[in-house]
Amino acid sequence: MWSYRSSAGEILPWSAGIFRDLLVALRRADPESEAQELFAVGAPGVVRWTSALEGDGRDVLVAHDRVMAWVGTGDVVAFDARSGAHRWAWSHPMPLSRGDEAYLAPLSAGRIVAVRSCWLDRTEMFTAVLDEHGQRTFSASCRIGTLHVSGSVSASPVTDAQRVFHGASRPEDTEPAFTGLLSAIQADPPKVLWARSVYRDMIPVALHLLSPEHLVVRLIGGRSGNRHTHEGVCVVDASSGTTRWGCAWERPTSPATTAHDDIAVSAHFLAFVSSVAGSVSEVQVFHPADHNPIWTVKIPPHQARLIVSGKRAFAAHTTGMVALDLASGRSVWQCHLEPPVWNSARLGEVVAVAAGASLHGICARTGAILWSVPEIPDLEHACLLAGNGHFFVIGPHEVHAIPRKGPGVRCLSSAERVAPRVGLGD
Repeated sequence: MWSYRSSAGEILPWSAGIFRDLLVALRRADPESEAQELFAVGAPGVVRWTSALEGDGRDVLVAHDRVMAWVGTGDVVAFDARSGAHRWAWSHPMPLSRGDEAYLAPLSAGRIVAVRSCWLDRTEMFTAVLDEHGQRTFSASCRIGTLHVSGSVSASPVTDAQRVFHGASRPEDTEPAFTGLLSAIQADPPKVLWARSVYRDMIPVALHLLSPEHLVVRLIGGRSGNRHTHEGVCVVDASSGTTRWGCAWERPTSPATTAHDDIAVSAHFLAFVSSVAGSVSEVQVFHPADHNPIWTVKIPPHQARLIVSGKRAFAAHTTGMVALDLASGRSVWQCHLEPPVWNSARLGEVVAVAAGASLHGICARTGAILWSVPEIPDLEHACLLAGNGHFFVIGPHEVHAIPRKGPGVRCLSSAERVAPRVGLGD
């Protein structure tokens, strides 16, 4: 296990990504400045490189041995993930304003897709496919401009090898002010495959590509003051944009989780959690071709990311976590933890759950607590990632890397020299 405390400014946990044995994230360049920089930290809690950004970072992607960032100047910049060396930069002619959204997602063959909204007239969403050299290109021999789809981005795009799926909100002259739009773009050769209004004109906030045939869309809609009054989910035919089925329900006044955390998919199942009352949540599992749930199970109020892995669904709630059999909904095990539960992630046979001020490693087969790391600062504001044999806790000031087998085990890369262990309590 190793830990790192930033001597510079605040770390931005949402920006973190994993490259082999390195954790890469954005942070303020110093406590008194708004300038930002990318940094990479690895065992035993040592910063390997830093790279300054010309503007504020809007999204960060770690893919294809590179670290890429959308920045406020309108540029996408790329750095070597191992060394931090500058690789390339691509510029959009219009800087990002405060209300603009920008996302990056990977494609095949070293390419990425860059998506942004322009709130100047709230009518355009730009998409560009960039090759491994930062060239805006859709094929080896053809360079053309970005494709345009009406609307502003409301959900991070999802991709497969050749397609990019967007969720957007579309302005209207009459109430409601925004309605939802879904679209699919083929990267090579370039064309818009389809664009469709969303189920019940709700706004897409999270997309999941369940299979090459099924796109799952998490939705919100309705307005009461500054609050959305309804939420839902729909399954869309990925090749045509046709809605296979959908459902919607009343949204709780203060949902404990975001719409990104309460839905999960596997190769054959769609699972999501809805709040049906102040003290009860429902876990439902569907087959993507059928709007009737295979099963429904009530649990205490859902608190953290829903996980579907293997043959089980793992749902964290106010007093711990429950593992449910995907085929039947049968409770396999329950693990009681100190509330509140903040976050969860799975790596192999271990499910990590952030609860109270501690991170717990739970056996995915039995529900037994295998290890615990107590007194992690700012855990409620931290991001939890899993990769390279570790769980990474990224808070506003500290990064902690806990091996999957527990804090007493260190997984050194072959090129790393043995150094004194730096960890909690050292």
